[in-house]
Amino acid sequence: MELTVVMPCLNEAETVATCVTKAVKFLADSGVSGEVVVADNGSTDGSQQLAADAGARVLIFPMAWETRRAFVFESIAAARAVENVAYVVCVNQTGTMGLTQFHGGSRIIDPLGNTLFEMGDTVGLVSADVNLDWVSQLRSSDDPATYPLLDDRRPPMPVRRGPFP
Repeated sequence: MELTVVMPCLNEAETVATCVTKAVKFLADSGVSGEVVVADNGSTDGSQQLAADAGARVLIFPMAWETRRAFVFESIAAARAVENVAYVVCVNQTGTMGLTQFHGGSRIIDPLGNTLFEMGDTVGLVSADVNLDWVSQLRSSDDPATYPLLDDRRPPMPVRRGPFP
């Protein structure tokens, strides 16, 4: 059995390391093969580095994309799935806040960047079957038919911090 523990995060510096440490310990103590992923929504308090230092893989997903920039949201979401060789669940704000109309478009994306399900501007809940064996195969450098993207990373992968131009 393989398990990915996904934790959402936004400015959780006080607790994120403890939560990641407990999840990593659970996996080790239970004999379950897996990983801990922190899906950060743009923290500014150092949460990303604290999570990485505690043993999590940190994916950064700031998602409050307004309608006029929806094409950026969709491209970034697919790129994150491919570069991390992972299923990605993107939850984006929908509706209106002040004069800003948000895109919605929450989606589930496979490790090759294909959208499995897209919510549009609907508020709701959706689930999808995922094939973790396929993810392992895609990540494997043993199979010449795959492209093990994670093997190309330079350890340790630094966490980028703003401000960005």
